Amino acid sequence: MNRENIVKVSGDSIDCPSCKTQIKLLLNRSVGAAYAKGWKTLPTNHISFLQMWMDSDFVNHWTTKHDLYHKLYSQLSELGGFGKRVPFNGRVSELVSAGTDFGTALVEKSQQTKSSPHNTVKGPFYRLNIPRVKKVLQHGGHLTKEVILD
Repeated sequence: MNRENIVKVSGDSIDCPSCKTQIKLLLNRSVGAAYAKGWKTLPTNHISFLQMWMDSDFVNHWTTKHDLYHKLYSQLSELGGFGKRVPFNGRVSELVSAGTDFGTALVEKSQQTKSSPHNTVKGPFYRLNIPRVKKVLQHGGHLTKEVILD
């Protein structure tokens, strides 16, 4: 490999291998699956998953995708796209951004949370936005503003 073709990445910038100019990188700042922001209605399996989570004993707590998957594992095999680990992670990411063009997130995401008043734990962690989820579930998975405001 020619050493001149190597690009050095430093944080949020690169050094041009030809002229040595530092170039800022545009980083993806999106939270969740960006393509789901414009969804007007949730797929049926996503609605079922949200209902499972709402009915769980950890509905009011921050959780990791790993813990969420294992806590709901026995029920997930019924839901296409949720039963295996990698697709499950994708479905949770969709729920983080689903319908956010029309209202707040169904699933909130945090990079850290407090495990005690003096201890911060790094995530990411997820929790339901219960008022928003209840409203969406009551309206059959519709995510648009008209549903949120009625």
